[in-house]
Amino acid sequence: MKDSQTKKEGFLGQKMITLPPNIINEVEQNGLINGFYASAIGYYPRANNHDRRRKFGCEEFIILYCIEGEGDIEIETEDFKLKQDTFIIIPPNVQHHYYSSITKPWTIYWAHFKGEKAETLYNRYYTDGPYLTKVYRGREKFQQKFRRIIAVMEMDFQSATLDFSNIMLFDLVSMMMLGERFTPSRGQEDTITKSIDFMSQNISTNLKVAELAEEQNLSVSRYSKLFKEKTGYSAIQYFLKLKIEKACQELYFTDISVKEVSLKFGFDDPYYFSRVFKKIMGMPPSKYRYLYKKKSLSN
Repeated sequence: MKDSQTKKEGFLGQKMITLPPNIINEVEQNGLINGFYASAIGYYPRANNHDRRRKFGCEEFIILYCIEGEGDIEIETEDFKLKQDTFIIIPPNVQHHYYSSITKPWTIYWAHFKGEKAETLYNRYYTDGPYLTKVYRGREKFQQKFRRIIAVMEMDFQSATLDFSNIMLFDLVSMMMLGERFTPSRGQEDTITKSIDFMSQNISTNLKVAELAEEQNLSVSRYSKLFKEKTGYSAIQYFLKLKIEKACQELYFTDISVKEVSLKFGFDDPYYFSRVFKKIMGMPPSKYRYLYKKKSLSN
């Protein structure tokens, strides 16, 4: 889609709000919303010939949420197919190119957003970079929120308007990124919830990815992909995290030795247990017990 008819915007029925520089300056001084705010937001219905290429990316995160049709997205060396009920977040300052399908032009909601909270949210849950996320539930609610935010921002750029719309946008993006993890799933996606339950029931063992995949009747590659999409972690990373969380409770509520705690959760080598514990908790188990036991006694 590289002919002379390609365009960045200008679609029948579109909505687009872009904050002028003086308003962005005000927002950046607003302690309530400067951690997460939109610099632009919009809705492009049946965006024929929509094509946007940024060789050096842009300063903000970009969320593209497709509600109809489809299109393609190139982010550095990766290619993605954005289809109905799917969204992607493009990180800042990364070369990208996205364009609507010629035969099935997409209808998308989109927003450019930035701030420290935006960076924290993205880096915490998209540790391996951008990937497509399917919206299984909540599509009507998400679309309604996008429409509401756009309608509010069309009113004016008063402080209350910006506060309300950006707080709502933070809630919306967070829900889109995390909602699937905390909503009862159905169908194939539910296999990950079942797998996590299986991990919890076998917390003292050393399960391998192949065993976890076999338990859910999936190939290792398919299981690993679903697990990462659902939780943001690899299966083994998540299993170790569960073990360490349980170990924290043992260290806090009991007086058994660190070695006994490590054995209880399947770590035959206490030194390996300490290394894993420190990597996840930021301190060795002995220090964790000392600090939190001391804090408990002082309270």
